[in-house]
Amino acid sequence: MILLGLDWGKQRTGVAVSDSLWVMASPLHVLDTRSQWTRLAVIAREHQVQRVVMGYPLSLSTGEVNKEWGGFRFFEKVKPLLQCPFSWVDETFTTHESYERLSVEGIRYKQKRESVDKIAASLILNRFMEERRRRKNTIVAVTGNLGSGKSFVARKMAEQCGGIFLSADTISRRLTAPGREGALLIEELFGKEFFLPGGELDRKKLGEFVFTRSSKLKELNNALHPLIRKALLEETERRKGEIIFMEIPLLAENRLYYLYDFSLLTKSSTDVIIARVKERDRRSDREISHILKQQAPPHDVESLFDCAVDTSHGWESYKEEVDKFLKEVISYHREIMFKGK
Repeated sequence: MILLGLDWGKQRTGVAVSDSLWVMASPLHVLDTRSQWTRLAVIAREHQVQRVVMGYPLSLSTGEVNKEWGGFRFFEKVKPLLQCPFSWVDETFTTHESYERLSVEGIRYKQKRESVDKIAASLILNRFMEERRRRKNTIVAVTGNLGSGKSFVARKMAEQCGGIFLSADTISRRLTAPGREGALLIEELFGKEFFLPGGELDRKKLGEFVFTRSSKLKELNNALHPLIRKALLEETERRKGEIIFMEIPLLAENRLYYLYDFSLLTKSSTDVIIARVKERDRRSDREISHILKQQAPPHDVESLFDCAVDTSHGWESYKEEVDKFLKEVISYHREIMFKGK
């Protein structure tokens, strides 16, 4: 499997390519980010690239990635163009290390500026290959609107290949149990009125409150999402050698692209979603409409995913698409396991 490495920058984007055995990564090009990004499709075809690896800037102070980081917008342009899966790796210090390498080789400053980005891209690839050889796991993100069947599809795939199912909602419930960090944050933000006499969070009451007040929903998400992401990453780090199916609501809305190796979007017609949620959660049409409105992504996101399935007409209507996607996941995972030996 040949990988294409990208070191994104506002002005320049470094490009590197791996060999098929993941023995080495070679610096390739430096592209003008604004005017030459479409050349990536030609480069990918020339080198028979099967996966793209991008570096992301993990904050040293918060351990988070700012969702407004320009590299995510670049990904949103490039992903539909390249039409192959993306993986991500922390790029911290790669540019600094690139300059150090060029200094050791006695390269002049001007030449350093011209070469540093593609060398940083090769370091990103090396870091990714080393990390995957160590972890030997594959992460599949499944997302979609409320009631679109994301949990069902993620569980189905996990059952079919003996994988692990992780739910962001389950982790959220664990973090908001009495006395846990998430519950304390909610009490601090909104008060004790959203807790039952036994100390449990009244999720229905809190949901009705925040989904009709966008500013309050943002406060809640800003408080809980970092905790949930941290817990998910800890789980994936712990489960070496596994295929992990991770159900993540609001993935595109929060630009959580860096959490996975494959992605699947579930979608369904509004009337089917409303019928499902009314039966499952006993919510009113008004509540469901408010939630769907808050979950609406800012732009069309289907092209950002490796697979998208319409679940409106039941499992048999989209099973073949899921099976085809799952074969790709298993094939990649086997290669990761082989390279990790």
